[in-house]
Amino acid sequence: MTLPTNITVGDPDHAGIHNAERAAINAKPDDFVDLGDTPSSLAGEAGKTLVVNTAGTALELASPSGVTVKNSIEDDGGDLQLVGDEAAPGVSRYYGTDSEGAKGFHELPSGGEGGDVPSPHALGGVHHSADTLANLNSKISDATLDDSSATRTPAEHGNEAHSETFVTAADLSVVTANVQTASYTLVIGDAGKAVEMNVGTANNVAVPPNSSVAFPVGTIVEVAQVGAGQTTIVAGSGVTVRTPETLVLSGQWSTVSLRKRATDEWLLAGDVEASA
Repeated sequence: MTLPTNITVGDPDHAGIHNAERAAINAKPDDFVDLGDTPSSLAGEAGKTLVVNTAGTALELASPSGVTVKNSIEDDGGDLQLVGDEAAPGVSRYYGTDSEGAKGFHELPSGGEGGDVPSPHALGGVHHSADTLANLNSKISDATLDDSSATRTPAEHGNEAHSETFVTAADLSVVTANVQTASYTLVIGDAGKAVEMNVGTANNVAVPPNSSVAFPVGTIVEVAQVGAGQTTIVAGSGVTVRTPETLVLSGQWSTVSLRKRATDEWLLAGDVEASA
């Protein structure tokens, strides 16, 4: 678009301009091609941008819209950045808060020397190597913990607040017998033990409801008839004892096992009389 160059001074209404030329002067803002009318002084206008006015009829200088910063973002002299940001934070570092809550880049938790397990996996506040942990796991699985004594005093343990009891390999291989001379109801202490019924006449072993004795699911109790009196397993109120045969032990020296498989449900297996 070419604007006329022969506008006469003193002709503020541009009376001598042809209609087509007048239309060019009154063109839409998006026909704007240069800043020929830029003021000779822009003092105080720093940082402003050239925008179309709200009426859509002209261009004007305006301040940019403000930006609200939140959380871990801060305004650094007009630039947005993370609080505590660094130009070159280095390798193996994380952005977050340290032990005092300061935001920024911090060193990863140290795992100690020789590739030890990182702090979150330290045992007792002490870092352990992979070999140490593997050795510990092996001893636990074999039930061969170094502690030969079953009980250690607070002084021996280095903790004045309490003593601890450790399970040894011998403890895991020995089943304790609970001998009864009359009909009997199982108690929580019978878990993992053998109840021996040494009775001369017919007798019962009752399995109590979970509401009375809360055996953990998976508990196994052995029952043996060591006397001449025949032993019968009796389900307590609300208890179901499941077996394909009867609940009556077949005779002296018969042995059965009871395994708790649900809250009030047990499985009976072993030497019992067959169903009729």
